[in-house]
Amino acid sequence: MKALKIALGGLAALAVLFYLGRAATLTRVAVTEVGVRIDNYGLFGEKGVEQRDYGPGWHWDLGPLHTWVKFDRTVQTLEMTDSRLREPWKFQTQPVRPRTSDGYALTVDVTVKYRIQPGKAHRLYQRFGADPRRYHEQVRQKAEGSIRDVFGDLLAEDFYNPDLKRQKAELARQQLQRDLQDSYIEIVAVLIRDVTFPRNYEERILAKKIADQDREVQKSQKLAKEAEIAADKVVAETEAAVGLIRRQLEAEKQRRQAEAERQIAEVLAAAEADATRTRADADLARAKLQAEALKLAKQAEAEGTRLRNEALAGEGGRALVALEAVRHLELGPAEVSTQQVDFLDVDGMLRKFGLRLGQASAGGEGGRGR
Repeated sequence: MKALKIALGGLAALAVLFYLGRAATLTRVAVTEVGVRIDNYGLFGEKGVEQRDYGPGWHWDLGPLHTWVKFDRTVQTLEMTDSRLREPWKFQTQPVRPRTSDGYALTVDVTVKYRIQPGKAHRLYQRFGADPRRYHEQVRQKAEGSIRDVFGDLLAEDFYNPDLKRQKAELARQQLQRDLQDSYIEIVAVLIRDVTFPRNYEERILAKKIADQDREVQKSQKLAKEAEIAADKVVAETEAAVGLIRRQLEAEKQRRQAEAERQIAEVLAAAEADATRTRADADLARAKLQAEALKLAKQAEAEGTRLRNEALAGEGGRALVALEAVRHLELGPAEVSTQQVDFLDVDGMLRKFGLRLGQASAGGEGGRGR
């Protein structure tokens, strides 16, 4: 009996192995896919979802023991738009309609790019199941709220600013990523495709822009007027400064000219003073020399007078008087006998006039002797 049981068990095991061998096959995960395998009975490990993702390639599929779920691993597109365009690889829904901070209800076409986080496809399966529409719907719901919140604090005219729109789109991506963090979805990008304004908004914004431009024109005219006044002020100040500089230069010129004339006058005065001193010194020297010459002349004259007086005091003086008398003697016509008067007898002639030649000679010698 025991042997029979062992034999039956062996046959059953062989039957199971035969069945598994016939059921064993491979499943293919494409390049654009990621696979999740579920172990239905736990014969080769823990029962349930295997905690790993299967990348592209061939993997074991043991018939009823395994269940495979495959997800698209590429970047998915959520089109939030009113466009009638329908593309099979895009998930499409209504556009976002935020209300701006200045009260306008806008229609914003948004494109959201997203994908399953790498290595988290098995976790996404555990959260949403095998139907990909469930996590697509999760992205749509979160995107509407996140984008509406981020763009709701803008003014309507801010949507004309491309840089500001890009900044807000990035903030929306970050916000949506935080909202989907526990959904194992990575937000790649949030793109603002188009903005539709209310019908009367363009007229209002045009009127506002015209009013803004009028204000800017008035402001520019005011600035131009202020600039013109400032320019006139600068010109006036410059002309005043130039006039002041010219007057200062003229005053400096006159001062230097006066200083030069004063220095010239001082030089001329000094030269004249030197010339005057020189002339005075020359006049003084000449006067001294003239006085000395006069003194010498007076002394010579006095000496000559003295000598003359001394000469006239003796025989010489008498001879001189006699000569002067003879010189001044005027006789009328007379007849003189040469026998009685000998004109060649000088001594006799002198004796007639009271002078003897010998006496004169003796007197002279005696004078010299004395």
